[in-house]
Amino acid sequence: MLYIVVTRYADGSIIGANVATEQECRTLGSIESRWDWKSFEAAQEVAAALGLDYHATDAGNGVSPRYDVQRLPQVGDAVSCAFNGDSYPCGTITKISASKRVIQTSEGRTFYRVRKSGCWKHAGTWSLVQGHVYKQNPSF
Repeated sequence: MLYIVVTRYADGSIIGANVATEQECRTLGSIESRWDWKSFEAAQEVAAALGLDYHATDAGNGVSPRYDVQRLPQVGDAVSCAFNGDSYPCGTITKISASKRVIQTSEGRTFYRVRKSGCWKHAGTWSLVQGHVYKQNPSF
């Protein structure tokens, strides 16, 4: 979860924003997180203030907190694909579409963003996860 230092005008519009360090979280009182944004537009405003490397997400009805701001995957990031407790390394990100909806890896897998969520899926089942992770679900 990101904690963000947001500086606002008196009318509530954003002057600037940056990701808070651990020390800032302890000492500053103007920290915002996904628990503070009550609309997708509010999360989009914070993401826009942070810059192009961040985007707003909407997890949908019945999920709390519903709105969030996440760092976008970047070309060169090591990634894995995961399902049901299993995860397997699948190379690095080689290409991201201009719309940020399609991600391709060095092993040839293509992941598609699910609606406005922060999740990208391959073949409708496998989720993109950060880092090279090889882990088997021990319950089988």
